[in-house]
Amino acid sequence: MRRVLHILTDDKFGKFVYQEFSQPKDVINHYLCISDNTTLTYIDFPYEHHWNGMKDSLEQLIVEINTYDTVVIHFLNKNALNILSQIDPEIKVVWIGWGGDYYWLIDTLPKFNLYTRQTSRYINAKNSYLIKKIKKISRISKLKALQRINYFSPVLKSEYDMIKLNYPNFKPKYIEWNYGNLQDNYIKGYEDFQLKGKNLLIGNSATPTNNHLDIFEKLNSTNSLGNFDKIFLPLSYGNKQYKEFIITQANFSLGTKANIISDFLPYEDYMKILQTCDNVIMGHIRQQAMGNIITLLYLGAKIYFPEESVVYKHLINKGYHVFTIDKISNEELTNNTLDPKIIRNQRELLMKEWGKGINNLNTQNICNL
Repeated sequence: MRRVLHILTDDKFGKFVYQEFSQPKDVINHYLCISDNTTLTYIDFPYEHHWNGMKDSLEQLIVEINTYDTVVIHFLNKNALNILSQIDPEIKVVWIGWGGDYYWLIDTLPKFNLYTRQTSRYINAKNSYLIKKIKKISRISKLKALQRINYFSPVLKSEYDMIKLNYPNFKPKYIEWNYGNLQDNYIKGYEDFQLKGKNLLIGNSATPTNNHLDIFEKLNSTNSLGNFDKIFLPLSYGNKQYKEFIITQANFSLGTKANIISDFLPYEDYMKILQTCDNVIMGHIRQQAMGNIITLLYLGAKIYFPEESVVYKHLINKGYHVFTIDKISNEELTNNTLDPKIIRNQRELLMKEWGKGINNLNTQNICNL
């Protein structure tokens, strides 16, 4: 029987890995957690191996890793790269990326910028052709290490295409897999629910890639604030300094309508907030917040993205009904509900792309490599 080893960090995504890969019965799936903590926070399922990242214990671990048929790396960090370089060449290696571990392969594309105007000014982003060229040269050795990987699964297929455009010699083949599925994770208990309320959700975290400043400017320049009772900003994780800055700016730009979500909320409490947000603005250019976006699309929210957004382009190409931030106006936001037929159609599209059936198939495909 084939044996597959999953290399994980102690993160909330681990439960999705165990959930999905526990389904196939014709393969043995084992788990290696990389953490310098003896007590784990998120991984509460059985795992066979635990590595604290120290080099003196890596040699024996590599011996054990090389007894498997396939190794699946979930998030490619420095420790995973150290392991990757020592995996037997006969073993198939799959890299399932999260975004933060592979956007360095995308961010040097000539016309790709992570930040919009106001945010670029705040962080002093430098994206000239020369700087991007220097970055690409400095990353050559790291890119070579990736050539050991046989298959790569980003969140969206278009991200793989962008990497191939930027690095035509990128060797790993594309394979599809995503964390969690619609029925078991994203909309469980809310299958027939539709949104109610006149609130707005902006972004998903306290990171500059949310491009909050440009969104605040757009809402004020179009006199759109009066359309909403509350404006929610999830800032429970990310950069502390940026978080404090955005809280100040939100209170100044949005006034009493600003509702900051500073702490992590239980899923049920967060869903209660999402249910009241019939409009959503996701200012990311890169792929980010896909779990939120999937859930909100199912619930029937109107979601706005930058026109350059990787997620916006993906959704439009798939037939979803989404909007661009530059189209935001007071009149546009007044008409804040989607037609029920559009919502039903989007739910069908979501089932095809992120439903349990396709995820089970993709999981089996990895097990069969």
